[in-house]
Amino acid sequence: DPNRHVGLGGSASSPAAQPAAMAMVTGKVKAWIEDRGMGFITPDDGSADAFVHRNDLIDGQWLQLGAPVTFEDGFDASKGKRIAKKVTGATPIAGLSSPLAAAPSGLAPAAAPLAAPPPLPIAS
Repeated sequence: DPNRHVGLGGSASSPAAQPAAMAMVTGKVKAWIEDRGMGFITPDDGSADAFVHRNDLIDGQWLQLGAPVTFEDGFDASKGKRIAKKVTGATPIAGLSSPLAAAPSGLAPAAAPLAAPPPLPIAS
């Protein structure tokens, strides 16, 4: 068959052998551990939670609890767990501080720095 492609191994390639397009899934951030740069997402369809690492965040550096996100569904065969890849919905860096930088609830924000004192008069 002239339309049949043969790979290096000598066997014909089939559509089943080709990688399938990964499904995009929507969900909400269930947990985010800033100091470890990782967390978990609960898919909107009620399926198993997906692990997410900071390296897989496309549009930011961390996730906010309860925030809506979209991700490419994946699976880590070495750990036997569902993982989220190419995650959108993260908090961007510009203009925002890390969740670790936020003051604990009930504490007032730090006071503004004091202005420099006026110059001393010069004695004549």
